[in-house]
Amino acid sequence: MAGILTFSQLAVEVCNTVQRDPTALARDAATTWLVRAKQFINWAQTKIAQDASVLFGHDFSDFQTEGNISLTYAGGGSYDEPADCKSIYSLHLSGAVTAMLRFRPMKEFFERYPIASAETTGQPIDWTSWNHKIWTNCVPNVTYTANLKYVKWPTQLTLDADVSSFPGLDRLIVTCAVYMAYEALLETEEAAHWRTEFDEQLKRCVAADATRLGESVPGLTQPTGT
Repeated sequence: MAGILTFSQLAVEVCNTVQRDPTALARDAATTWLVRAKQFINWAQTKIAQDASVLFGHDFSDFQTEGNISLTYAGGGSYDEPADCKSIYSLHLSGAVTAMLRFRPMKEFFERYPIASAETTGQPIDWTSWNHKIWTNCVPNVTYTANLKYVKWPTQLTLDADVSSFPGLDRLIVTCAVYMAYEALLETEEAAHWRTEFDEQLKRCVAADATRLGESVPGLTQPTGT
């Protein structure tokens, strides 16, 4: 389920909350408050995704996705991650050959496999993620199709009619954007108030999404019942 308010409506809501005319110039005297509010909205979406995973180890279910990539000999053992990739859950070979590839942390991987091309070509068994690329332990001897399960970043809003891809979290997005707006205005007391409100709302949203998935998040009180 996508958001309810449009990009333009979200931005106006931010302007109204911080009591700024959307058509008035912002502090830089080069853009209007409506333009600045739109920047805060997109920054807020990114922060929500970051804080949910960093603070609670949770990724919102609406951003879990999958896709296929080709592991080729020509690729030399490193392959671009999807452009919208935030983090990767798993990588497994599909098609003619089926096998789960084992993830190794980056430091361990490169200590074990400093140069993929120096290893004997064959079927990859290990992988890691580094510099926005997927690295395999060896150069594939043939082309393998790999299924990638990953978490994507929220889609940045651009058009006035766009709606957030977050699952009905318009209030959370606005709260985060308002806190950012007050920080930009150097109104520290208001920024602190809205930051606290954002933190509490985020906890409730993470708990609700985790409960829907049948998961638990340590340190959070989660809703019960159906």
